[in-house]
This record gives sequence, C-alpha cells and structure tokens, in this order.
Amino acid sequence: MVGVVVIFLSKKILKTIIDKYIQEVDEVTMRYFLFDIYNYFCSEIAFNNNVDQQLQQKVIAYFDDELKTPSQKQQMALLAAILVKRIQMAELNFTNGLLWMSPKETLTVYLMETFKISRERAILESQFLNQFLYTNGIIVNRLTKNEITNTWKSIYEQIMIITQKTVLPYFKQEIIKLDAFVIQVTPIILAELILKNKIKNLSFERTKYFKEIYPTLYHAAKKLIDELGVKLQITDPAQAQRLLFKIISQALSFGFDMKKLDRIEICIDFSGGSYVNQFMQTTMNSYINVNVEVSNILTKTTDIYLGDKYIPNLGVEEIIWVKPPAPVDWATLGKLIAKIKQQKFELGGLIDE
Repeated sequence: MVGVVVIFLSKKILKTIIDKYIQEVDEVTMRYFLFDIYNYFCSEIAFNNNVDQQLQQKVIAYFDDELKTPSQKQQMALLAAILVKRIQMAELNFTNGLLWMSPKETLTVYLMETFKISRERAILESQFLNQFLYTNGIIVNRLTKNEITNTWKSIYEQIMIITQKTVLPYFKQEIIKLDAFVIQVTPIILAELILKNKIKNLSFERTKYFKEIYPTLYHAAKKLIDELGVKLQITDPAQAQRLLFKIISQALSFGFDMKKLDRIEICIDFSGGSYVNQFMQTTMNSYINVNVEVSNILTKTTDIYLGDKYIPNLGVEEIIWVKPPAPVDWATLGKLIAKIKQQKFELGGLIDE
C-alpha cells in the first residue's frame, strides 16, 4: 500500500512540474524536458501502463546492438516510450530549426514502416532521435561535421574558434585531437541551446571536484563557457554549470595528455625498505589521478614527502603514516594535493612547457 501511495504522489509531483514548464513549447524542447524529468524521478512510473509496448520494443530493437550498458538500455527504453506517445499525435509543433542533425535514411524508412507515418514526419522523427542519442550519450559514436545540418554549421564554427582560443594553449601538440574534441562536444552545447532556461531547477553543483583536482583544465573550460555564453547568449547560471561539468568530463575522457597539467610530485620514503616503498607506490598509483607523479626520490620539484618518520627542514609538505593508511588518511592526502594544486595554479606553475 505504501508503494502505491508513493507512486501516486510521484505522479502528482511530475504532473505539477510538467504542467508548469511545458506551456506551448516546441516538440523538441518538450521531449528533452520529458526525458530529463522522468529520468530524474523514476521512468517506470511514467509509461508502464499506457504505452504500446510492442511499438516501444521495435524502437529499442533498432538500436539494440549499440546499447552496451544497463543504463543505456534503460534510457533507450524511456526515450522509446516518449517517442511512442508523442509520435501517435497527429499534429506537433516541431520547430525544424532545433533539429541540427541530418536524418538517417535507414532510420527514416524504419520509422515510416513501424508507425505508418508520412515520410516528411519520419524525417523529423529520424532527425530528433539521432540527435537525442548523441546528446545524451545513449549511443556513443564519433559525430562527424557532415552530420550537422547547414543551418547549424555556423554555430559549430563559432564553437571551434572559441575552443581553439581557450583550450588549445594547454594542448599545443594535440591540435588534431582538439578538432575531434570540438566535434564531440558540439552536440552537448547544441543540446543546451535547445533547452535554454527550460530545466534550470534540475541542475546541481558538481564542478567543485574538478576545480580542486584539475584547476588549470577547470579555468580553461570556464573561459570556454564564458565566451560561449557571450556568443551564444547562454545567460542561465545553472545551464552554464551543466555545460562546464559536461565539457570537463568529456575532456578528461577524451584522451588528452593530462600529465603536464596540474601535476604534483610525491616522494614515498618508508623505513621498511624498497619492498615497502614499492608496495606503497603501486598502491598510490592505483588511487591517485594520472597527473600525480609518485617516486622514491626527493628532488627540488617534490611537492609532498610521504613516509613513516618526520624529517625536519625538508622544505616540502610532509605526511606521516606510522601504520597502514585508513580512509581518513587518504582523505587528508587528497585535501593536501588539492591545496597544493591550487597554490601552484595561482603561481602559474602547473604547466610544463
């Protein structure tokens, strides 16, 4: 009985939120919003009882081979449910200018045959579906510039110019990779332009970690967002935070050489000898980010000395572990690493030329 009450209340909350935010908006924005709001609450309560599940499964089946994780499959099921509900409506306010990806012919034909709709409508649905899969990472492929429609290519060019200006100085040797990175983050930015001021209350502050651990990358991305905000009129702070989080996450997973950015050196020197030091070094490398360099040699560039005995007048920060480290010890080390990175960033000493 309690579960029924919770679901009923959740449905009421959802209806209140949807009624508040969905007022004469275009179809593209509505679907993005519906996906985010149901995905945030609980997608199961939205469509289980009133969606044609055979049609839903046909949509899912088309992409089934590309869905690699349970999360992707769950999100695809929600997207398919929204598609089934919306596509059955005769007239929709489809703002074509918000569809920035070219339709795929095979998907267009599949939708025509599955839903018995006109080719014109199937083209719009194909564009939206293909675009949504990219912007939400449900299908993880490399987007090509040729897949962007002509009306949006000028915005793509602006994104490229701004990214090169703000990010390239930190990855001077990776210009080719930077071009590919821009192509990959473009759909993320375009999706936010579509959703401008629509879901601001569902944003969360999640960038503090990046600011502490990757201060140089964080400030480069912040410059990028600030300039995009001016050029593309992104004025909502919550939207800017979402973009900042997504772009930094994308940069960290893209394969840039991060070893020269925000680098910290730790000297491990325990009195137990080389075997203990080797064990601690291996353990440290498995826990600490790639831009923390660990060795058993104290040099002029060492930032932190980690051992089991205090040694005065070292001239660097010391952390003493007299017994195997507990979680609180790792937390203390992490805070010290973040503190030193901030200090070095403020002094301009985090980039190796």
